[in-house]
Amino acid sequence: MSADDTTVQTPPATLPTPGASLRAAREAAQLTPKAVAAELRLPEEKLQALEQDQYERMASDTFVRGYIRRYARIVKLDGEELIAAYEGYLQQLRATTEQVTQAQDRPGGRGKLPNWAMPAAIVVGLIVVWALAVSLFTERPAEPVAAAPQPQVVNPAAADEIEVDVFPGAADAANDSGETLPAPAPAAGSAAVTSAAATSAAVPEPEQPAPAPVADRIDFVFSDECWIEVTDASGAVLIADLQQAGQSLSLSGTAPFSVMLGNARAATLALNGAAVAVNPISGRKTLRLTVGE
Repeated sequence: MSADDTTVQTPPATLPTPGASLRAAREAAQLTPKAVAAELRLPEEKLQALEQDQYERMASDTFVRGYIRRYARIVKLDGEELIAAYEGYLQQLRATTEQVTQAQDRPGGRGKLPNWAMPAAIVVGLIVVWALAVSLFTERPAEPVAAAPQPQVVNPAAADEIEVDVFPGAADAANDSGETLPAPAPAAGSAAVTSAAATSAAVPEPEQPAPAPVADRIDFVFSDECWIEVTDASGAVLIADLQQAGQSLSLSGTAPFSVMLGNARAATLALNGAAVAVNPISGRKTLRLTVGE
């Protein structure tokens, strides 16, 4: 068998995957998926994806790490060991993907195009080029252009033959006084000026844009490890992540904010610089509250 005919197999996992470890621990503790999903505040289909190592169905790598740690605490496993197993699983998956890609790229491999594919592609390319040339260079019929009106020319020789009607007595008055009567102003010009003034007065002034709303700011400081989820009034999720001791966080959005704290006693918060009291229920670590109502 030649090297090109070798089928690349996914290398077997040397250690249990993090999802398999979590599922085995849950079953050993006789916990149902519904009970664990409610404790994690996670839909059951997401819990199933986590147990089956289908991490592409999760929101992000940060979500996966946070839920693995929380799940490990529920079933009494070491969260850091599971995170290390998760990272090893990802490295093994990347190595397998690279081996498959290299095998397909070798000459004669499965990624090679059939002999008829290249001529067919050339023919399709020529057809596309011909169609573009026809659409670009086909002349459209020119639209008729209206001829500009030509000014009338009066023959100077015939000017003496034009008869001018004058009101009775006007000629005698002009001869007696020696002055020529002024010609009346053209009415058409006055109408054009009036129409232009009315048109300019009817044009509305552009409206000024409304000022942008000022965003609210909510700040957090953590004294211990704490899971946090924050959603603003528009429904936008500002954060959903695990915070460590000593970290601080500043978020901007539209109040009121919906806040969920996984370890409420480890968090202090303020809204627009004003401190907000955090009063967790006795005996419980988690707290959900609305800030800024």
